[in-house]
Amino acid sequence: MNLLLIDDEPLLLMQLEGAVKEVLPDGQLHSFVKAREGLEYAKTEKVDVAFLDIQMRGIDGLSLAKELVALHPDTNIVFCTGFVEYALDAYDAYASDYLLKPISPEAIRKAMKRLLAGSLKRNRKRIGKLLKT
Repeated sequence: MNLLLIDDEPLLLMQLEGAVKEVLPDGQLHSFVKAREGLEYAKTEKVDVAFLDIQMRGIDGLSLAKELVALHPDTNIVFCTGFVEYALDAYDAYASDYLLKPISPEAIRKAMKRLLAGSLKRNRKRIGKLLKT
């Protein structure tokens, strides 16, 4: 499973990486502190799940999500943010889930289970195999 993680704060990105690795140890993580670099990566590689901050320098996470989904409609978007007030906008931007920082492995685990149970179609088997329970 190809996972994209983008947060312009390096320490928070490292924390997110740790949580995702704990839950999905066999996932292929591709992390970026610059949203545009993550978008460039997605132009050449299919992304199964993207974990995005919302407030970032350059392009914001909501706009980035729309661009990612335009490139790959099956990409699941999980917003990871410290701001509750963007939740409704996030779902308008194709969010599969919305997590509040700090992100814990348990939050990632719950998000992946929700993806498995609900909106995820194409990647259901792969997430089930990767998800540690």
